[in-house]
Amino acid sequence: MPMDSATQYNWKVYETQYTEQHLRHCSRFPYDAELVAFKLRLLRRYAKGKVVADLGCGIGEYLLSIVPFVKRVYGIDFSPTMLRVLRKRIPKTQRKKIILRKGDIQHLPLPSAHIDFAYSIATLYHVPKVSKAIAETARILKPGGIVLFDLGNLWSLNTIITLRSPTGVRSYHLPVSEMEALIRANRLEILEHHTFQLFPMYGISAWWMLPLLPFCLPQLKYLMGMKIRGKMLDEIISSLPLLNRFASRHLFVCRKKIE
Repeated sequence: MPMDSATQYNWKVYETQYTEQHLRHCSRFPYDAELVAFKLRLLRRYAKGKVVADLGCGIGEYLLSIVPFVKRVYGIDFSPTMLRVLRKRIPKTQRKKIILRKGDIQHLPLPSAHIDFAYSIATLYHVPKVSKAIAETARILKPGGIVLFDLGNLWSLNTIITLRSPTGVRSYHLPVSEMEALIRANRLEILEHHTFQLFPMYGISAWWMLPLLPFCLPQLKYLMGMKIRGKMLDEIISSLPLLNRFASRHLFVCRKKIE
């Protein structure tokens, strides 16, 4: 199915502005490494022994980490360049487990009720029709199947910062109430809800953002990455009542209801 103009725009940005290095996990700060490790723990817990779909797989940073634990995994991405890079990275011993397909998360090239566990990490921020992506993901899940959504909050400082992305990619964020409503509307029940990044911590990209600088300093990651009883301070603060409605990153683990 042809891409709409908004999707086509971001596709061109990914094809012309993004490289393999852009999509590699960054571990400059312990915070970054811990956030990746947290997501990988979730993935391994739910993906073990299952038929899995990585929606927006990019160069396979998460997909390649879970391959040893899964029965089979589909890697779906709209960028043929990223899929070519991923193909070269797949170890020969794991090739039989991995099926790569070019496709748009808003129109997934997978049959209904086919997947045990699906996940989309750092992808749905850049999808124009997030509602369609959530509906498509619910469609491909088996009854009782699990999905991990990584969604961006409209009412967050990060939304302001991403107005001037260095690459020009456009972001599409939702209010938290709309995220929850879309999940419920697609017969999904929330099992876990984790929130992060009340503060962007990624710097600013324009002079008019200078008033936000104290909340955007990367050095904040040293503080936010501190652990208390096994949780990063960032998650503890971002999960507090009221504040969680302004945290940027929302991770939902959901289960498809059995009719």
